[in-house]
Amino acid sequence: MKKVIIDESRCIGCGVCKKDCVAGIIDISEGKAKIESDHCIKCGHCLAVCPVNAVTLPGYDQSQVLELKDQPDIISPEDLITTIKSLRTIRQFKDEDIEEDTIREIIEAGRYGSTSGNMQNVRYIVVRQDIEKIEAPVLKRIKKIQKVAKVISKVIKLPYDISSIPFEKGFLFKNAPVLILTVSKSTVDGALASRSMELMMKAKGLGGL
Repeated sequence: MKKVIIDESRCIGCGVCKKDCVAGIIDISEGKAKIESDHCIKCGHCLAVCPVNAVTLPGYDQSQVLELKDQPDIISPEDLITTIKSLRTIRQFKDEDIEEDTIREIIEAGRYGSTSGNMQNVRYIVVRQDIEKIEAPVLKRIKKIQKVAKVISKVIKLPYDISSIPFEKGFLFKNAPVLILTVSKSTVDGALASRSMELMMKAKGLGGL
């Protein structure tokens, strides 16, 4: 199956898609855009920039394509910077359940975050029960480091004093009712997905770590 289809009856040969194609698989021939290779990374840029809607991506849900031309900015610069400034790491969560639909919306925001080469190599794990079982082995290791640090600090001045920090149950996840873990081979892609989800959580009146 072709990864990109160009409707020549609509194509005006403007070359915008060629200029935007990072994979370099689009060329302009006889006044029309042509796909020269199957090495498309399906980033969707050609579809987004085409001024006459001549591009389609087979297998891509066209209902997810939003028409934004000639529309005002969705978020004003002032609102955006205020939102970013107001993001906080939550250290005391409420004991309230989060609806499944809300979790899906949060993950959807992460899924639409940027990934290198459009690899989309981020996966999500939702944990509702036994969160303490994930936390316990990590806290156990941290406590061992804490003991070692106490000994070393008697000889060398350490940049941080962790001797008095109570690494007890609830320290890592602050008794959050739900965990959404991002899993990716790329640290950057995982972080970008997490940031997108954090913004959605803010929009939903929720918070995260």
